[in-house]
Amino acid sequence: MKFLKSLYYLYLLFLDDLPRHRSLFFVGLGNCLPDTFVCSRFRIYTFMMAGGHVKSPNTCVIRKGFFTEYAHNIYLGEFVQINRNCLISGHAKTTIGNRVLLSYDVKLLSIGHKGKLNDQDVVGEITIDSYCVIYAGTIVSYNTHIHEDVIVGAGSMVIDDLPANGFYAGNPAKIISKKFKDEP
Repeated sequence: MKFLKSLYYLYLLFLDDLPRHRSLFFVGLGNCLPDTFVCSRFRIYTFMMAGGHVKSPNTCVIRKGFFTEYAHNIYLGEFVQINRNCLISGHAKTTIGNRVLLSYDVKLLSIGHKGKLNDQDVVGEITIDSYCVIYAGTIVSYNTHIHEDVIVGAGSMVIDDLPANGFYAGNPAKIISKKFKDEP
């Protein structure tokens, strides 16, 4: 009976949450490498071994200090750059489009709380469309969509959808100026 109980506890510890443990292991393995260009390219492959989805691995860069718990819910487009100490929680589907830059210490949190004591966690998708730049220290909350060609200023808190072609900053992030596409 003790043996079966021990097996059950091992199951709960490792197999019950296998995608999370796989993510923690391989992303942690990638973070053990030095922060050089070659190793930042190799981190893409450790991210993919953790279960992450990358459209074009040869065009993406992940710098040292990247952290995620559930890589299998994260989808990266082409030419994505994730800088040092970024966190993507990955509790829900998180999609990052083509040519997106996440600066230092950006946090994409697809899980949160409604604010009441002992409430259940709230999980929601995060989508970042193509040609976006998110500057240092920005926090993006669950159930948000950052549309195409958006710049988010440093230290901002994104809690709502951000329409296309704008510069946003603040807590919560509000439009600072509208960007206009170059005319031919």
